[in-house]
Amino acid sequence: MIKITLLSVNFGDWFWLQKNICLTRQLNQSVKFDWIIVDNNPGSEEDIPDFFKSPDIKLVRGAEPFLLADKGSYHHAAGIRIGLQYVKSRFLIIMDPDFYVVYPDWMNQVILHMQNRNLVFFGSQWHPRFVTHYHYFPSIHFWIFDLEKVDKDVLDFTPNIKNSGLKKIADFLKSKKVKGIYNLVMAGRYPDTGYKIFKKFSRNMKFKNECLKIVFDRNSLLKPILNKNEYFVDRGFVADLNCNTVSLGWEEFYFEGHPFGFHLRRVGRPGVFDPALEKELLNDILRKVISGNR
Repeated sequence: MIKITLLSVNFGDWFWLQKNICLTRQLNQSVKFDWIIVDNNPGSEEDIPDFFKSPDIKLVRGAEPFLLADKGSYHHAAGIRIGLQYVKSRFLIIMDPDFYVVYPDWMNQVILHMQNRNLVFFGSQWHPRFVTHYHYFPSIHFWIFDLEKVDKDVLDFTPNIKNSGLKKIADFLKSKKVKGIYNLVMAGRYPDTGYKIFKKFSRNMKFKNECLKIVFDRNSLLKPILNKNEYFVDRGFVADLNCNTVSLGWEEFYFEGHPFGFHLRRVGRPGVFDPALEKELLNDILRKVISGNR
């Protein structure tokens, strides 16, 4: 049996990750997996709900907070680096607490897909609205690694934001209120979490990768920049489960022509985030997903 480890860095409310674990267990009942959770919250172990004190969950104390610009990205990457020390399986799945996979038996199906296509990396891509980030390569939000094909010790998730000369130039342009030029200068080059892995492996044919298709309006103003149509799907599926999600900006993904998952993106999403409303909507959607897969 192939060994699988999930790794999540938690920060803030534990609700989102608890829902994710329950859903993942429900949809992958034939799979044995462990879940490493790096707790990047500043509180003590007494603040962690009893749900997470389970034999298949390993809780790890997280990284100390960073006192610099883009501190969230550095803090996240440091948490991943801590969690990697405990990974002993062939397959590693890094998943945000609020990235929910709804595809039945997805671990078996995706890993079989990776083996059949000799993939080293598989996952979700950055949403096109993040023009400055890399595209057409897996992102830190949902990322699967075959560690028989790539050594985990060469996976450097650390951002390079503070040392980027290009970003300093772009920031100067942004300060002059020319955001359009900022986006043009930084397009695909923003050195956020995972960027070093993208630069190291994305063009190396020995390390094949594949992305989930993302729901995106290809008639938008970004079309000249993001012009690889095979990476996108026009219509989403979450609104079919609850129409009140339409305006929330959740990111949706497809695999093999079927709904795969959605990412709430509680960090970096434009607009006002109402946790109480989104918890209610998420509960309703997950109930429908689980009942529909019985």
